[in-house]
Amino acid sequence: MLGFVRVLKPALLCVVSGAWIFLSLRNKLWAHKKRNQLKAIKVISRGQNLRPVDADEISIGSFNVLADQWACPKRMSYVLPQYLTWEHRKPLIVEEIESADADIWCLQEVDIGRWDELLEGLEGYTGVLQQKKGMEGAGAVCALLYKAARLQLLWTESRSRTMLAAFKFVDTYGLDQVLYCINCHLEGSPYRPNDRVSQIRSSLHRLQQFQQQVPGVTVEDQLLVVCGDFNSGKSESVWRLLYRGRLEGGATEPHLPNVEVTKSTISHPYVLLDAYNSAGVELPFTRKVPQLGSTLDHIFTSSEFSVSSVYWPLTLRGTDSDQLQRLHLPNQFHPSDHLPIGCVIRLRQPSLAAQSMYQQQDAVLNHEN
Repeated sequence: MLGFVRVLKPALLCVVSGAWIFLSLRNKLWAHKKRNQLKAIKVISRGQNLRPVDADEISIGSFNVLADQWACPKRMSYVLPQYLTWEHRKPLIVEEIESADADIWCLQEVDIGRWDELLEGLEGYTGVLQQKKGMEGAGAVCALLYKAARLQLLWTESRSRTMLAAFKFVDTYGLDQVLYCINCHLEGSPYRPNDRVSQIRSSLHRLQQFQQQVPGVTVEDQLLVVCGDFNSGKSESVWRLLYRGRLEGGATEPHLPNVEVTKSTISHPYVLLDAYNSAGVELPFTRKVPQLGSTLDHIFTSSEFSVSSVYWPLTLRGTDSDQLQRLHLPNQFHPSDHLPIGCVIRLRQPSLAAQSMYQQQDAVLNHEN
């Protein structure tokens, strides 16, 4: 018996040692692959463009432009009054949009009374404004800008806090692709996270209903971008619901541990990735007032895309901590209390089945219009 143990012990040590070496090598290879993937994702500096390199890429920007009616000294006493005027801010907003040159811009807090003027100042873009009941009194809404030379708008639908759309574009194979987009400006009160979750859940559900009208379409495989001002961060429920695909009943927010965001577990069928998270890029903030910086604006893309590049909306780098701490928005150079964000995403090669599905989808959407 003792002899058997003497033989077995070295054998076990050998197996354990081999397994450890295998796992160690596997982890090193995985980490090396991950580092190479992150190195391949470019960070586009402010003032540079997000132009795609070919037809398989699409660029998306999101920007809460700060409604003109809310850019006032009473609300923003920390800003010099001359930097809050529309005359100062409008050319800077136009410059932000045109210099980044994204194929699609999802805008939030667009002042209805300034929309035509803003649109006239932009070259190469067609615009669609969110429709709300009692538009005259709505004040600020969401809007979409897109390059009609590249994209065809197939469908749009307005909801209380979001704007849904479908665009057609042609890839490098000459195939028609359909990209769905949800532009969000979710509830702003920090004490109403359940409203934010309800708003994004309702929009995802409505999009799913619309996509299911197309025979043979697999909802999970659709090309989708969800972006905008979520009015909440990565540790909060909206981000978790989008990223994980579900939110458990009884979930709460870190700052409201006694308030249930949802009583029952909710989910959605889409596989979504945070673009900046995928690139390994952490923005210092997207909204900054004195003493408080928050990342409230996000871009999620479906897993049918890979991220080619992300936009860094500051001239300062992440290492300039002292200057970032002193910075507040808006100011002389930044026209809004939010920063624009953006990314370039690339189509993964579609299967033959997916190609057929996209063609059916395009036909149905064209029929709808």
